Amino acid sequence: QTEQIKYNANVSIKDSIFKNFFGNISINQFNLDIEINDQKTQFSGFGKLLDSDINFEGSQKLNNNKFVNYIKGKYFLKADSIPKTIFDIELVDAGSIPIDFKIELMDDYLFNFEGIGNLDTYGLKSNFLGNNIITKGGRVRFIVQPFDKLNSIFFDLNTANLEAEVNANF
Repeated sequence: QTEQIKYNANVSIKDSIFKNFFGNISINQFNLDIEINDQKTQFSGFGKLLDSDINFEGSQKLNNNKFVNYIKGKYFLKADSIPKTIFDIELVDAGSIPIDFKIELMDDYLFNFEGIGNLDTYGLKSNFLGNNIITKGGRVRFIVQPFDKLNSIFFDLNTANLEAEVNANF
């Protein structure tokens, strides 16, 4: 029977491009190591996403006859990869935001994507709003998941001098 077949394979992808990872955004200098066997699939990798470093690891397991995909990692978002103009307000960035993230995919429509970033090495000032609108320190969090036929996003920014929360469906 098929369930009795035992197998193991290792795959390595080195210095490639993961084209159109999200929309037309690609991961450059993409590296991926995968181990596949009759019990599960495990992988780890790294690359450059919007000129910022990303590393990740994950697995795919069969659970109640459904594949469950789990990915966790860290994205080091460089300030200079964030748009400089938001709502016609010129922003000046300094530093980076290390973001720990995890993604769980239960099926084609059921997922959970969440992350938390530490703002200890990030500062933001605006020519319109003033200096230090986001001071070094604080944190940023987000959660994206399905909500009925839409997707729901929760975004939270908490610093010494600025707090913001956004809840939206899209």
